[in-house]
Amino acid sequence: MSKGFVILAVDKTDSNVYLNCANALQASLLNVMPNANVTIITTNDLPEGDLAPDSDWKLINDWQVYDASPYEYTIKLEADMVIPYNIDYWWDILKDRDIVVSSTIRNYKGIISDSKYYRSFIVDNKLPDVYNAITYFKKSDGAKLFYSLVREFFENWDQVRKELKCNIDEPATTDWVYALACHVHGVENTTIPAF
Repeated sequence: MSKGFVILAVDKTDSNVYLNCANALQASLLNVMPNANVTIITTNDLPEGDLAPDSDWKLINDWQVYDASPYEYTIKLEADMVIPYNIDYWWDILKDRDIVVSSTIRNYKGIISDSKYYRSFIVDNKLPDVYNAITYFKKSDGAKLFYSLVREFFENWDQVRKELKCNIDEPATTDWVYALACHVHGVENTTIPAF
């Protein structure tokens, strides 16, 4: 079974901010799981290339992680985090699913947070409360469909946002797009209960 962690580090041309974060995340993973497979995907690794070459915000490229991942089973991590302990057991929990987007976050004390202070769009639009920062997928029809939805929402955001309760100038973010894709694909198909 080919499995590994993928970290997106898609920076603007003259910056290495996300690449530096990705390198720190990779080091944290290998510190607690020395045998883990970790791949950092940069702008040069995107199968379709950088779809926002003149933008500082490269979120529109996120859907490309599906094709860019060299693994059959992938846990995608956002670059700006660290993994302080071994999470190898996640593979056993996730392996039978096509895609799982995290739906529970915990504070530094391990207590589940349900704050929507920065996420009122979830409540306003009755969307699933998901966090793309940690997303598992296996190469499958279900995951491929999910990432095609992510792509479609990003590429058609000007039209999509007209159907949502949001600011008319609201930018497409991975938070918005993953929540919409989970809603369309089915929460039961894209999340698991907190453990």
